[in-house]
Amino acid sequence: MGGGHRGVGFSLRLCFLPLLLLLLDLGFGNGGRCVAQKLPEQEVEALKGIARKLNKTDWDFSVDPCIGSGTWANSIGFIVSNVTCDCSFQNHTNCHIISLQLMRLNLSGVLPEEVVNLTYLRHLDLSRNFIQGPIPASWASLQVFNLSLQGNRISGTLPKELASMPMLKSLQLEANQFEGPIPPELGNIISLERFFISANNITGELPSTFSRLTNMTDFRIDGNNISGRIPSFIKNWQRLNRMLVSLSYGTFHEMIFILLTQSFSLHIVFTFQRYAGYLDERAYSFRNSFVEKLNRTESD
Repeated sequence: MGGGHRGVGFSLRLCFLPLLLLLLDLGFGNGGRCVAQKLPEQEVEALKGIARKLNKTDWDFSVDPCIGSGTWANSIGFIVSNVTCDCSFQNHTNCHIISLQLMRLNLSGVLPEEVVNLTYLRHLDLSRNFIQGPIPASWASLQVFNLSLQGNRISGTLPKELASMPMLKSLQLEANQFEGPIPPELGNIISLERFFISANNITGELPSTFSRLTNMTDFRIDGNNISGRIPSFIKNWQRLNRMLVSLSYGTFHEMIFILLTQSFSLHIVFTFQRYAGYLDERAYSFRNSFVEKLNRTESD
């Protein structure tokens, strides 16, 4: 009998041995210490600084921000508070923040310079809040693909430093309080596909350097005080499929002439200022050198 019990115990130990080895390999193979995915302290401190600048008080720093739940990943309809991490670094032992979305959260304060310490950030969306002040010049070092600040109270001029973002594809700054001319340096962002600055106080002419933006697909500058002639370089934007502009009636036919010489398809909305307090908005569709009037709305 005793030998039988010893045999069973030996068999059980053999059965658990592979499981034990697996646990050692997964969790305790680094000098006896558990290997866990963790956000670097620099990025945690950056989040704390961002929270202070934006008066965001609900982030729970007692847990890792990359857990993907709780206060770090919370979306209800169009209200979004998400911190997204990529935890594939260093053989899946290290995480970095790649996306920060804080949308429609009634955030106030100013744009935080601490964002630049999120060196792996690729998407930044702070839209539909009450953020004030200018865009920090230090943001020029951001390696983001998408930057959305629309629907805030951000002021000052459009910083020329944005041209130092060589990976930028989408720049959405509409419905803020920007003023002054468009920096010609922005024409150096040849990767740019979407440029939204509608409903600001932008003045001056479109820079000739914008002729380089041949990847442009969506261009929105209506609701500003941009002046001058319609630049002929728009005909070089062969990928353009949507454009919103404010024009005087004198430049409308000039734009029509330029667009009717193109072979690409385009949806365009013109907003005309006929006299004080009266707007005439017209939408057109251009397809293969044919123009079709889609609709017309007039309002006092």
